[in-house]
Amino acid sequence: NEIIRSTKQVLRWNKPEWAQMSTPKQSSTSLFNETSNVEITEEPNAPNYFKAISENKDISKLALMVASACNTMRQPIAEHLESYCHYKELWVDDRAEQVVKFQETEPLLTDWKAQILYYDKLSENIEELNTGLTIGLFELNAQNIKNSLQVECKNWKVSLCQALNKEYCGKMRDMIEFFQIQSHALSKDVSDLDDVRCVMDSLATIRHKVLDIDNQMGPIEEAYA
Repeated sequence: NEIIRSTKQVLRWNKPEWAQMSTPKQSSTSLFNETSNVEITEEPNAPNYFKAISENKDISKLALMVASACNTMRQPIAEHLESYCHYKELWVDDRAEQVVKFQETEPLLTDWKAQILYYDKLSENIEELNTGLTIGLFELNAQNIKNSLQVECKNWKVSLCQALNKEYCGKMRDMIEFFQIQSHALSKDVSDLDDVRCVMDSLATIRHKVLDIDNQMGPIEEAYA
């Protein structure tokens, strides 16, 4: 239909006045006169080929055949594109916002691993996608979409790993700071009862934190293993 409508811009050729057999008249306009102004006027409602082409039976029949062929290909193309919509979470969801929401659930190290492995599995499924499809005379190639999805998967894993590193790095720093404070308290010379009291308080604090230290040390070592 758009091709047929474009014929409205194809004007019929009429024999111009200058092509008619007549005695030429002297013109005051020179091709070499830069100051001369030549006005070109367009005739309104200029005749074109639209009516002749649009009412032609053979062309109308071909237009219907093309429209029918496009309609038959629409469904297979839509089904092929639908296979990529299963991964829309990669580009629809805000990555930073989703990572923050995940951290707010206070996940364990096993939860972090499961989330990262989820995107590993997603990447494997994307790699198995068929990027080529031939429908009639058309051949679809979705390799660029496949590559983009793989890049998005990688970005999600990088964001999760960065958040994991930041969280466990903070826990490790807190533990090191605790050890330094208690080590400094225990290394003081004991000369009076106040010093003895400080040492006893430090030992009591350490005993109170032993269980927490044991629980945190394993995941930190495993996170950086």
